[in-house]
Amino acid sequence: MSVNGEVLNTTDGLLYFKYWIENTICKNKDIRFVNCSKGARIKGTYEMELLDAISKYC
Repeated sequence: MSVNGEVLNTTDGLLYFKYWIENTICKNKDIRFVNCSKGARIKGTYEMELLDAISKYC
C-alpha cells in the first residue's frame, strides 16, 4: 500500500526490506521515524511532506 492509498506492485526483495525496516522501527520506540517518500506506507512512521518535516524537526 502506498502513502496515497494505492496498491503498489513490488518484488519479494523490496517487501522483505520493508518488513526489516518496520521491525527495526518497532525495536526503537524512542526514535521518531518520518516517511517523506511518495512510495510505500511503512508501519510505525509518521507520514509528511519533506519540507514540513524539515521545518518541524530541523
